[in-house]
Amino acid sequence: MIKKFMFLLFISLSLANTALPAATTSHNAQLSLKQDSILSRFLDAAKYNESKKIKIYIQFLKAENISIDRLGKFGESALHIAAENGHTEMVKILLDAGASPEALTREGLTPLHYAANCAIMQLLLDRHVNIEAVDKHGKTPLHCAALRGRVECLQLLLNNNANPNVLTTLQQTPLHFAAARKDGAECVTKLLAAGADKDLQDFSGKTTFEIAAWHQHKLVMRALR
Repeated sequence: MIKKFMFLLFISLSLANTALPAATTSHNAQLSLKQDSILSRFLDAAKYNESKKIKIYIQFLKAENISIDRLGKFGESALHIAAENGHTEMVKILLDAGASPEALTREGLTPLHYAANCAIMQLLLDRHVNIEAVDKHGKTPLHCAALRGRVECLQLLLNNNANPNVLTTLQQTPLHFAAARKDGAECVTKLLAAGADKDLQDFSGKTTFEIAAWHQHKLVMRALR
């Protein structure tokens, strides 16, 4: 089955090949149609958790001198895509193949910002990634965990000494993000236990309690009292 897939892939990529110049190792260099086709299929394999195919595409990338961290049309690498979709084994395959655990999207997000579960986070933390990495808006992975209501991921980051009071460019802490969620009470409780300051004001002058009150999140308000 794999041999048949590789043959069909080879035919498809051969048809896609053009007289365009070959890409260089630069992450930003323009790709030929053939190379773009390889990259697109590689990223799709990461998205749909196709572990057998991804290993084949990695070999094609190497043959075409395309970085495994190359960003797709949406500004994300395969590792970001796999992490976001919670594909733990796929993340491991990509890391073992040389994907950078601190690759950046166009918005400056790392795979740790994207991680959908604790297993993926731990794989990245085991590679000593920067737990306080910030995107273009100043968000850390802890902000993202709070924003998405991922309680266990948030606790794992706190256990690894993530700063609960770090501010975004809009003066928002992870606690501000948790307070804005209807189901944010548990994240709020864990952040407070880790030393989050509930009295810090965001860019609009609102405290975390005022944000929860504005959204009428009664359980969150109770947790913040």
